[in-house]
Amino acid sequence: MNGSTAAPDPLIQEISIPLYRGKGWLKFVGIVSIVSGVISALSIFGIVFAWLPIWMGVLLFQSASSVEQAQLSGNRDELAKAMDKLRLYFLITGVAIIVGLVITAISSVILFIFQAGLIAALMEAVQQGGY
Repeated sequence: MNGSTAAPDPLIQEISIPLYRGKGWLKFVGIVSIVSGVISALSIFGIVFAWLPIWMGVLLFQSASSVEQAQLSGNRDELAKAMDKLRLYFLITGVAIIVGLVITAISSVILFIFQAGLIAALMEAVQQGGY
């Protein structure tokens, strides 16, 4: 369906209302995400991961633009595009959360093992009269 020649679909316009009302927030969070990615890219460590918030910000901004077009034109393809961009945003967010949790769990186990070894070494030093 070509949005420029076809009559607006009132159902699509109605369905897109909730996202249309939140388009300002989608754009705001998208811009903040892009800016934080650019700022991250200024550091040596951050440059490795800076693409992720930039990409996520672009997805949110694209979703807001597509939902705006869907609301104005009643074009179902634009609404589908907006929803797909949101789906991808949340997929990336979910994967990032899982990766973060796994890294946190592994780091916690390593830290616990290190601390247990350090405590054992200190206790042995105390028993030998080193302190």
